[in-house]
Amino acid sequence: GGLGADTLFSESGRDGFQYYVESVADLPALGGDVINGFQTGVDVIELTRLLELFAIDPDAALSGGFVRLTASGSDTLVQFDRDGSVGGASSLTLATVSGAVVAPADLALDHYILS
Repeated sequence: GGLGADTLFSESGRDGFQYYVESVADLPALGGDVINGFQTGVDVIELTRLLELFAIDPDAALSGGFVRLTASGSDTLVQFDRDGSVGGASSLTLATVSGAVVAPADLALDHYILS
């Protein structure tokens, strides 16, 4: 993936999709991806490094509105908001997961799956 919008594909077996930036200034260029073939309960979206960069407690990532999973028809939008539900920053859609429901258990928020 990297910066900018990409089309990504999940193959058979367990796949991981990692989202992070090297600096806060790069955040606006992250995301806009489309993930095809995502398997709920098998594949993982890793946000650990992104949460670390913004000093977000993984236990508060979902409840604080920093990470959102939003249904859009048969797709799921994986969204990130650097200041959560209390700040004025807009959320950024990291990925549109096509034709799949992404559950909180499909997110890695406090551990690395990829190195």
